Amino acid sequence: MSRSVVVLRLQCLALVLASLGALVCAQPVVVTMAVSVDGKFIVEAREQPSTLVLMDAKRNVLKAHTVLDKNGKTASRVAAVYDAPPRKSFVVALKDVPEVWEVSYDPTAEDIAVGMVHDFQYKEGAFIPGYLNPRRSYLQQPVAELVFTPDYSEFVAKVGATGKRVRVNLDVRRQIADLD
Repeated sequence: MSRSVVVLRLQCLALVLASLGALVCAQPVVVTMAVSVDGKFIVEAREQPSTLVLMDAKRNVLKAHTVLDKNGKTASRVAAVYDAPPRKSFVVALKDVPEVWEVSYDPTAEDIAVGMVHDFQYKEGAFIPGYLNPRRSYLQQPVAELVFTPDYSEFVAKVGATGKRVRVNLDVRRQIADLD
């Protein structure tokens, strides 16, 4: 066997092994991502399963959320992720569920009420930390193509396939107007 044939076979073997290694070490598919304006936080929306991953600037995972509706039953893909610098948060539009998430990267963010709350002032009820957890805005239909006000407290978005536009307030966490 000539030297060139041996080299060719070794190159083919190396190519096969490299492709097998790539299959074993496959990276998750990132659909969309955003970086905080100060560069300290990164958020990635990944597929299969649909996951929202929050990382620091060195890409160390701080928190990962499976993207599910409020009942934890229906999975959703992420349509888009936006940085909202004045609010120190990321705004996440969900593609398959009528919700928009706001995930604060401010360590001093207010706690998020989950379930029934008797008294907000005295925190009588169930709460989770506001830092790196989603605060949900419940909508009538999924939205896409968000355009924000300068202070990022509100946005206008297209609704589903209809192209209708709605206005949503992130402070009250709901749709406040139909624009079409």
